[in-house]
Amino acid sequence: MPLPLLVCRTAWMDHYRGVTAKDTPTGGGAWVKEHGFGHEAYNFEPVRDEYFGYVRPTGSGINLSKLGGSADDQQLDGVTVVWVATHPAEGGTRVVGWYLNATVFAEYQAPPTKKGRRLPDGEAPWFLVRARDAVLLDRDERVFEVPRGKGGMGQSNAWYPDAQAAAQILKYVERGGRRYPVPLRPAKPRLVDVDRRLRIEATAMKAAASWFADRGYKVDDVSMDRLGWDLEARLERAHLKIEVKGTSLDADAFVVEVTPNEYAKMTNAEHRDAFRLCVVTNCEDTPVVAVFAWSVDTETWATGDGARQLAIEERVAARISLAVE
Repeated sequence: MPLPLLVCRTAWMDHYRGVTAKDTPTGGGAWVKEHGFGHEAYNFEPVRDEYFGYVRPTGSGINLSKLGGSADDQQLDGVTVVWVATHPAEGGTRVVGWYLNATVFAEYQAPPTKKGRRLPDGEAPWFLVRARDAVLLDRDERVFEVPRGKGGMGQSNAWYPDAQAAAQILKYVERGGRRYPVPLRPAKPRLVDVDRRLRIEATAMKAAASWFADRGYKVDDVSMDRLGWDLEARLERAHLKIEVKGTSLDADAFVVEVTPNEYAKMTNAEHRDAFRLCVVTNCEDTPVVAVFAWSVDTETWATGDGARQLAIEERVAARISLAVE
């Protein structure tokens, strides 16, 4: 894992690909509160396979000497940059993503040219960090809080952690946003018919529960209660309702079905915001978990990064028996 480490606090957004009516920045300090946006709005939209990150530090830029550079350096390569923001509903300064092997600049850099990459005031966003390797966590994955106060992050939006604090954050990044190492799972034997279906369902439930538990959620199996979802996951004020579907098909070619009760809960306004459809593919080899949530931005069920969306075909069923006169 590359060193040194820079932690940058920005406003909270779902996608950081521009300000839209359904993805507006929250938090982020006085500038965002006054103007309704910040230059970090494009931190995770690539331009020619590169990412350009903005943070508003105290002073005119980044203190490269605190990252191992010299006082005369104008830029420093090989920095891990972790982006954090305050959760709008639950509080806490959460890790939302990171850049690996990034270049950090001492002073603001002119915006990269890309048509349509404009803030609400018509200006293009400036930047202080540039990288090719970036990870943005889904909304439900943003569970890691950086320490605050003594020994932790202070009031400045740019934090240069000491070795002890950096080690914990870097370990979290190294694990891909999981609090615990991901255990290697042996391949499952291929079964047939009912036994095969039950094994796939059990594998999917275990993989889904582990996905949320690895991110710090307390997970309960409520599948026997017939609520319209299989798992409930809690973390502080978050309470998610998770329906799990497993399949042996690949992640790019799956088809799953939900029951009328599950679909009713999935689409009901009372449950929709907290409802998650967790599709576990490749269940007979190495399970792959994808979590779909309702996106108010696209009005579809999509993964947290918006890259994958569900196509839903509604069907009508009926129970038919012989009429008795």
